Amino acid sequence: MAQAAERYLERSLRQLDLLLNHLNRTTDSGPQTLLQRADARAKVVAALLLIVAAASARNPWALLLLAAALLGMASALRAPIWPLFWRLALPVTLLALLMGAPAILLVPGQPCLVLPRLRVAVTCEGLKSFSLLATRGLATATVLAALLSSTPWMHVLKAMRSLGVPLLLVMILNMTYRYLYLLVQAALEIFQSWRSRSCGALPSALRRRFLTRIVGSLLTKTHYLGEEVYLAMTARGWRGDIFVLRADRMRAADWFLLAAALATAVFLWSAGR
Repeated sequence: MAQAAERYLERSLRQLDLLLNHLNRTTDSGPQTLLQRADARAKVVAALLLIVAAASARNPWALLLLAAALLGMASALRAPIWPLFWRLALPVTLLALLMGAPAILLVPGQPCLVLPRLRVAVTCEGLKSFSLLATRGLATATVLAALLSSTPWMHVLKAMRSLGVPLLLVMILNMTYRYLYLLVQAALEIFQSWRSRSCGALPSALRRRFLTRIVGSLLTKTHYLGEEVYLAMTARGWRGDIFVLRADRMRAADWFLLAAALATAVFLWSAGR
């Protein structure tokens, strides 16, 4: 049991490390696709419009159409959306499915399927609530995957500051990302060093003791490392603002992107009402 938990923890950390590395990958060098060349402010506003519309939509088929359209558009424009989709959108959708599953039986309404042996009934309203929750999670996560696959993380933060987001919130998001990155890297280094120094299989009690000590030492190590990184950044003049090398400017294609996002948001909001 302890060995299975250890493998699951290490596999989850490696997946999270791949996700953070993908977010940290810059698109400033090398050939860029049409979606990557778009202004970051336009993409952030378009993503916000679509997320708000998806959260208020009442038609699950429209939400599925939005997710499919985003995946198709990103693939056609050669944006690397699929790694983020599998590591971000799919887990969020599975979590939404698990959270919405009880609604099938708990939401009152007209029965669609009766299970007399279990003395329960699946209601049509419950199925609709379940499908809405799942498709909303899929649509919003796909919007985020499309944004982050075409825009570096620092450009997203810079666009948020340009749009008037408070400096404190941007600083919290930036430091949270950096601390999480340090936490994952430190955990993977601890696992690698332990595996390189162990021979053969260890008893389950010893494995549980090791995993317990890892958590404590990991939090202590990353806390001090995060403090050192923050002090080093402030010593070099960092005050929380975001600076990037490429200066974004709105072009005709960016205004067209905003218009398309607004039209899609209006369609999602009006569908099913």
